[in-house]
Amino acid sequence: MVSFGASFFFVAYITEDKLRWNDYTWLVLSVIYLGMYGYQKHYRYLSIENGVIKENGLFGKLIELAKVLRFKKFAGDYILKTEDKEFIINTQIIDPNSMNDLENALQPLFGEQS
Repeated sequence: MVSFGASFFFVAYITEDKLRWNDYTWLVLSVIYLGMYGYQKHYRYLSIENGVIKENGLFGKLIELAKVLRFKKFAGDYILKTEDKEFIINTQIIDPNSMNDLENALQPLFGEQS
């Protein structure tokens, strides 16, 4: 995405006399995408602190483990449900070395599977 957007912008910059506003859209999207990559690389997918699991990201969610009423494993994902929230943990993108930490944090909930 980044290389495509940046390439498109620079080709337009070289070949056209005057750039239109939508030519800059590719450059802006590339910078945003690169920024999101850097944020995700630095903060990782999940963080677990003080009984709270937080999904790091632009619109990340958080859930308190004490409020979890139901826990379910489905298609490799972990689904945590409270009265008003559903929190889905995609285990495919978690570092295999970190899976033990996640399973230890969720260990009290394993007995409440439904």
